[in-house]
Amino acid sequence: MSSDGLGIVDFQLYLLKTMDPPEALLTAALAELGCSIDDMEVSLENIQSATQLWRGGSAGEIVTMLSDVCVSAPTGAGHQTYAYNFPLWPEFDVVLTFDPLVRVLSNAQFVRFTGHYSESGVRAWNFTERDLVENFDQITRTEVWGSYATYNARDTDRDQWCRLRFGWGLLQDIRL
Repeated sequence: MSSDGLGIVDFQLYLLKTMDPPEALLTAALAELGCSIDDMEVSLENIQSATQLWRGGSAGEIVTMLSDVCVSAPTGAGHQTYAYNFPLWPEFDVVLTFDPLVRVLSNAQFVRFTGHYSESGVRAWNFTERDLVENFDQITRTEVWGSYATYNARDTDRDQWCRLRFGWGLLQDIRL
């Protein structure tokens, strides 16, 4: 399947489905996009069909699909890294790294703009894996599966242990 007819909204819906956000954030995001849970499920299926090799797709379809929100594209050989800025997460870029032939996605994560830190603290969709070392110590990654990672870490300000769950490098849940 090609990415014809798929675009920015579809990819945002795909990210929402695969990051498993808290219900309140998911509901607000779907409302902002003017979409439903059913739309999210359809977009997930369509994006997977267009991008998974075993289904006849190529991760390179993402490059075409997201060209309107591309803020950085590769200039040399080797792994191809692109950065995209989506309307749902304007303070972050989603950085995607592909193999040299742009057929397989080798890494994907949300990255905060350099020098743009939120004063509102550690909360879902406001904090990235890269922010961990600035706010926590004794950090231990406890699980990694697909686009998810879970950490146990001590909050240095409150001297409390937390469990943090990330999807695509963006915090989805924090539990004390």
